[in-house]
Amino acid sequence: MEIVKMMVETENSKQSREIMRTMGMPANHRIFKWIEAGDYRMSIQASEYHYCEPRLTLEDLSNYEEMELALFKNGKWVQPREDEKIKSFPRYAELEERYEKGNVAVAGYVPVDLLQDLYDYLSA
Repeated sequence: MEIVKMMVETENSKQSREIMRTMGMPANHRIFKWIEAGDYRMSIQASEYHYCEPRLTLEDLSNYEEMELALFKNGKWVQPREDEKIKSFPRYAELEERYEKGNVAVAGYVPVDLLQDLYDYLSA
């Protein structure tokens, strides 16, 4: 399935944005639910406050070229550099480039096609 079509905003995020709108405040943040991918959960985010391109809060998610990614397994953050399955991902080098050096668990500006390939790989 197409990864972008699987992205659903959380109810808390919707409620928070609505409250902010009623208060006359900008409501440009947004949080999407995790996407199950085999033994992993993918947190894929895109809004004005995430590492995405364009760095805007767009209603049509298909207009994003890149999005932010965090991975979880067994309720814990996954460091791709320390996970053997992810290190075996055919596009691992491209994914690893999106993480800052050190113990950083969030990748920024990950191309949507790379997210799709990672989802397909982890779900297989």
